[in-house]
Amino acid sequence: MSIAPTTVPISPAAGFDRPAKREVRVLIERLFPQSPKAERRAEIRYPFPFLVTLNPVDAEGIVSVEDSVVVVGKDLSERGFGFFHEHPLSCRRAIATLEDSSGYNVRLLIDLAWCCFTTHGWYESGGRFLEVASECAE
Repeated sequence: MSIAPTTVPISPAAGFDRPAKREVRVLIERLFPQSPKAERRAEIRYPFPFLVTLNPVDAEGIVSVEDSVVVVGKDLSERGFGFFHEHPLSCRRAIATLEDSSGYNVRLLIDLAWCCFTTHGWYESGGRFLEVASECAE
């Protein structure tokens, strides 16, 4: 038994569907509740939805450009950074190149302190910034 595809007529002049708008509002309210949750971190975290390059740093402080990986930023504070990545990371420390949409960037040595597997098959990791990369051995 095959099921025929559903066709939804779309009119270019039509406004945004009110039930759809309601559903999106419910989702946003669930994702960003107004009531403050207990936060164990002292630093304010800011959304950071940008791509970030990580260059692994070995125990001797040598930076590997060949083994760089691009990760997806999650949040940023003055002390650290959280992000998503597809594969396990092989390093404990890395140079993170963070860039904003205007092209301004900063390179920081980060100590990767934690990692967990997500339900979507990706990893979520984070760590603390240790120093500006220009002060690191490269």
